[in-house]
Amino acid sequence: MVLLRALNYDFAGQISSYFTSIGNAGVKTINILNNNGFAISDYVLIEPYTDRAEIVKISSISLNTSLIITTGLKFDHNINSKLYKIPYNQIRYYSSTSATGTFTYLTASITDMDYRDIFTPFNYSTLLTGLFYKRTFYNATTLVESDIGLSDYWQTNDEYFIITPQQLRTLLQFDANDYPNEDDLRTFIKMAQSQFLLDCSSSNNSINFIGLFMLSKYHVLRSLATRAVSKGYVTINAEGRQITKAYQELVLEAENTFEEYKVFLKNNLQKEATSTQPMTNSGVVDSEMILTFKDMMTGVENAVNMQRDLKSLAGYNRLAR
Repeated sequence: MVLLRALNYDFAGQISSYFTSIGNAGVKTINILNNNGFAISDYVLIEPYTDRAEIVKISSISLNTSLIITTGLKFDHNINSKLYKIPYNQIRYYSSTSATGTFTYLTASITDMDYRDIFTPFNYSTLLTGLFYKRTFYNATTLVESDIGLSDYWQTNDEYFIITPQQLRTLLQFDANDYPNEDDLRTFIKMAQSQFLLDCSSSNNSINFIGLFMLSKYHVLRSLATRAVSKGYVTINAEGRQITKAYQELVLEAENTFEEYKVFLKNNLQKEATSTQPMTNSGVVDSEMILTFKDMMTGVENAVNMQRDLKSLAGYNRLAR
């Protein structure tokens, strides 16, 4: 999995205006200072770089001070909220094996521009590394696309994630406005992934995904515990109830998660060890090799030594009596 983050369209210099009355979520009429320069089927960007950023499409124009949009507003917007006319509403991603090679459109990569940040993210389900990427802007109504030749390329070697921040946030059931934010989650995933790759070398994507999730969860819980030191507590809104988790509770939960992570790795890697092809000799499974790997994972040298130790313990007990 690769998280691609492309710079959004630069709306500087575009026709702009601002709200002259409150625009409540769900309404289709926007009252602005002046609608001169705006036209039917134009896209309009509202409050960029805020949590209320959204792109709407004009269906009709009323008088000189109103815009009617195709669907209702997603968010509430206050008086004086800025809005801009933009020629594109979506982004397309392309990839290539070299900076000067042919860039191929990534199927289904077209995504609405997200102006909550300067980047629009896209989760690209590939395990390939070292690729080069470009993006174009796209108008979903006119089907006009910007010139890919004007797009700079970038690489994402440091963006290669087995699990993405969005997936981690969903699995942990954190809201988008909760701490940690996306950059925090990316940092925790990088830390977890570096450690995970030292702990585990598996070709099984399921093991990699679940293992990294558990380790990322551990780092998130530890960070919440550290944050609780300065705050005194961490408050979580769960099903309408306010739950308070103190530092020690978060640390304990983090430690429990880490123990579960170790058990998960041991159990699943032990299964892999019993079926790994390199442990064969002329097509016949080498039982001694398998036993060695099992012993390494369970901490028991082998059944014979364990039995011998038990006999020695039994003899010691008889002497003690």
